[in-house]
Amino acid sequence: MVWRCGFNAGDEFFWSDPKSFIRHQGSVDDWPDHLAAILDDKGVTDIVLYGDVRPIHATARRLAAARGLRVHVFEEGYLRPYWVSYERQGSNGNSVLMRIPLAQMRAA
Repeated sequence: MVWRCGFNAGDEFFWSDPKSFIRHQGSVDDWPDHLAAILDDKGVTDIVLYGDVRPIHATARRLAAARGLRVHVFEEGYLRPYWVSYERQGSNGNSVLMRIPLAQMRAA
């Protein structure tokens, strides 16, 4: 089952299945507890984000890491415009590429 957490009417409008839409109506401060409850109650295994540095996304990444969940991050892409990039666990400064030594990158 796929669930969508949303924060506004636009998020809900662009989601095709109202039964699987979960609206967060609290404040940003309430988000960690709400998301933790969703992750636990729904048995979530993967989280998909578009961008990973917004406060709500950073919280999702942190909670996912604590639970051993896979995080899939889409981003506007390193080659703009017209491209979307995908990385697991994070993008840009949070990319796993940032943990690979430059010498190893050059050798690849």
